[in-house]
Amino acid sequence: MLNKALFKAELVKNGYTYKKMAEELGMSERTFCTRVNKGDFGIAEIDVMLSLLKIDDPRPVFFAQ
Repeated sequence: MLNKALFKAELVKNGYTYKKMAEELGMSERTFCTRVNKGDFGIAEIDVMLSLLKIDDPRPVFFAQ
């Protein structure tokens, strides 16, 4: 499950907006917002975000309990 607060903090820390990250992932901002709210990202998308956001350990952000 996506830790939304931690994810949003990582976006801000790295200078990304929802719109900018959505563009990097090749989707609309609306789709990105929906996927954040549902915590519904594929492994390939997570890999891209890990790289862009410089996240070393994805567990606390993308696989929170």
